[in-house]
Amino acid sequence: MSTPPHGLAHRPTVMGRRGVVAAAHPLAAVAGIEVLLHGGTAVDAAVATSFALHVVEPYMSGPGGVATLLLLHRGRREALVSAGAMPAAADPTHVTADDLKGGPRSIGVPGLVAAVLGLHERHGTLPRARVLAPAIRLAEDGFPLTWKNCEFFRKARPQLAYSAEAERTFLSHGALPRPGTLLVQKDLAGTLRLLADGGLDAFYRGPLARAIARTLEAQGGWLGEADLAAFRPTWGTPLSVGFRGHEVCVPPPPTNAIQALQTLQILEGFDLSTMGHNSIEYLHHFIEAAKIASADRVGFNVLGPGAPIAGLLSPRYAAERRKLIDPGRATVSGGERWNAERLPGEVPRGRPVDFDAGGLPAGAAVAAGGDPGPDFMREHTTHFAVADGDGTVVTVTQTLGSPFGSGVMVPGTGLLLNNLLMWA
Repeated sequence: MSTPPHGLAHRPTVMGRRGVVAAAHPLAAVAGIEVLLHGGTAVDAAVATSFALHVVEPYMSGPGGVATLLLLHRGRREALVSAGAMPAAADPTHVTADDLKGGPRSIGVPGLVAAVLGLHERHGTLPRARVLAPAIRLAEDGFPLTWKNCEFFRKARPQLAYSAEAERTFLSHGALPRPGTLLVQKDLAGTLRLLADGGLDAFYRGPLARAIARTLEAQGGWLGEADLAAFRPTWGTPLSVGFRGHEVCVPPPPTNAIQALQTLQILEGFDLSTMGHNSIEYLHHFIEAAKIASADRVGFNVLGPGAPIAGLLSPRYAAERRKLIDPGRATVSGGERWNAERLPGEVPRGRPVDFDAGGLPAGAAVAAGGDPGPDFMREHTTHFAVADGDGTVVTVTQTLGSPFGSGVMVPGTGLLLNNLLMWA
């Protein structure tokens, strides 16, 4: 049920007794709701939503991509990080920055199918065929393209040029589609049926693995059947901090989600409720805290080994970093990792190792983040959340890397493959 916006909200409030799905495309959210209405759990609905997003937002994610998820099930919190892996044959000395933007040598081991179908194997209740049915239907019968769909096809056209198969699928005789055009993806529908029948084995050890390996071998790529067969996602415990009486959880590295927790740790020392919602004072403190957390995330390369995670999340370290916030002045933060040059007046480097029971030893050098090259398009990842009436909650972040990933589509499958190595 949807109600009119209230207070400062500009979107309607959506309520339900049996569950809720929040996704970037309405047809994907409807796919999840359909599964809930047929007796599925939040886990079943999450699988349906995930694969529906691959169909209706093919530039954001797909079976050839990677994923990270959080699960609250029967009171237990779990995290699954399935960010792929480097192919065994990958040789960084024989690759250029342009090679990593797209094409066969930018492709890492896809982790998404292992994450989402692995979640279903572990906690799902409905058959795979049932939860994949909405996505299969959307791919087989088609769906009307939105303005946003068409904008991505236009802006990401150079990425599609890496593969004639991708151009054939998304561009009609080389022309850009218009909003309202029906996009039919028969090959992808066939791939989803293979996954419905064969599950993880179909992708990592069966016909799809062979098709991926053959395609990339012919194009000089590094990913092979052995890489796919060896891949396993990692189940673990989420990172968490307390904030205003709530426990806030995020996936552990190798993700950047720690930045959100550190931001909250810094903000915990301010009484935001007295500042007025979205007032200048409120936004200033929030933005400054986020700048500091961003500077630490980049400066201490939280994706790499030995990062001082416990120190970064220490309340005592947050208290030290909080002192950098001047109520009357904005600090400078280079922010994302491709801004390698230090700016004048930038947020000074902290010493989280002094507050860390593990991580880097005192005095250790701090690794700089990698450089994935110039910004291609700011939007290249999608996220969704599902909850059911029994209290199970699933949140999933999934991506191909850049929009349309590597641009390489495996012939006859509708599978776009990631450009994970650009971000490694």
